[in-house]
Amino acid sequence: MSDEYEDFDALMGMTPPEPDTPEIEFYRELTEEGKYKRIGNCIFWLRHELYIHVHMQQAQLNVYIPSGAGLRKATLKEVTRVLLEYYFLQHHHARFDNPRAKEMGREANIQIFLNLVLENPSIKKLIANPHELV
Repeated sequence: MSDEYEDFDALMGMTPPEPDTPEIEFYRELTEEGKYKRIGNCIFWLRHELYIHVHMQQAQLNVYIPSGAGLRKATLKEVTRVLLEYYFLQHHHARFDNPRAKEMGREANIQIFLNLVLENPSIKKLIANPHELV
């Protein structure tokens, strides 16, 4: 019976939706509406850390990363990515490095997840204007 439906869907040009990856599921869990968005805790923490980082830069205390044969100054987005990686590994380590989650197919890749988080409008706004500590 289901084959008939699949054939009909194919004729109509419809394809079944792809299942969500563990990274997308976790991102939705953090950003879903409810009493408050759980990603709000992360944004509050990140705002504080970026505020400190910007003021350290103003005092000529910069972060450098290896680049080829030398070093180059890290961009604010690169610093943000490292800070977010630290935050999520501290608070949600079991989502990213867990043999049981791996067996169940729920282990998320931290780099793919960070790509999603960095596209969040609130995080983008914070990166664009880290000087305000609201």
